Order: sequence, then structure tokens, then C-alpha cells
Amino acid sequence: MNNFCKFIKKHSCKIIGILLVFIIIVSLSDNQFERFELGNDSSPTIVFFYANWCGHCNKMKDEWNKFENEYNGKNGIKVIKIENEEDKSLMKLHGVNGFPTIKYCPKGVYTTDGTVDFDSPRTYASLVNFHERFSTKERFQSNGVDDDSDDESDNIPGLTSADELFTL
Repeated sequence: MNNFCKFIKKHSCKIIGILLVFIIIVSLSDNQFERFELGNDSSPTIVFFYANWCGHCNKMKDEWNKFENEYNGKNGIKVIKIENEEDKSLMKLHGVNGFPTIKYCPKGVYTTDGTVDFDSPRTYASLVNFHERFSTKERFQSNGVDDDSDDESDNIPGLTSADELFTL
């Protein structure tokens, strides 16, 4: 018993530190742990802000869960839900004043740059249309990326290369 007490006394700070880390890891739910790890994630995201006490949210949960299961990650767009008690700072950042609130966050949920509010009926079909609206080619063109540009309007008639522009 004496050796055990000496060991505890000698290593008490290390033991307490290890226990604190363990408690923090165990106390984080899967969703919170994922957000803790990916705090700077800038992936395009459709987010459903909801409250467990909200009747409209509860009525919509089945539609949302089906949508989330089928479309999360499709065409590079994440689909997530955040309960109002989980992350109040995100609620404040996005100006969530009522529930349910659905938003498309093109640069990730941790910024409001380019955020678009969902303003359609709360149905599975409307959610799919909202997703498809942002997973089409137009989304990439609006960000200045256009892989298949067939637009010839930049060409100057009579010139065949950029070198001819500088010919005196």
C-alpha cells in the first residue's frame, strides 16, 4: 500500500491530465467530436438547424433523415443537422431565429459567405431540388470555374494567337 501511495503522489499530475483528456473525449458525442475535429472545414454544406421541442421540426425529421441518408456527400455537398442546444455559436453566426431553418453554405457551415436560405415547402422533393440547384455546373461557373467554356467572345477577329496582339 505504501508503494502505491508513493506512486500516486509522484505521478498525480500526469494521472489527472490523462483522466481529463479521457473525460473530454468520452463526453463529446459523435457529432460534436466530428465538428470539433473539422472546425475549419470549408466543404459546401446544406444544414438543418432544428429544435427538439419544435413541432414543425419534428414533423419534418423523417423527410430530412431520408434526404440526409441519400444525399450526404453527393456531388461534394455535405448534408448535416444541428440541434439548437448543440452549437449556439453557429445559430448566432447564421442568424437563426426560428425553427426549422435550412441553409446552403457554399464555403462551409463556419462562414456565412454566399449562404442561401431554403424557402420552399418542407418536403423531401423540395430538399432534393435545393441540393440539385447547387450541385449543377452553374454552381461552379458562378465561382469563376468553367471547364467547358465554348464562349468565343474573347477572341478578336483576325488574330489567331495571343502573340499577334503584340506584333507591331
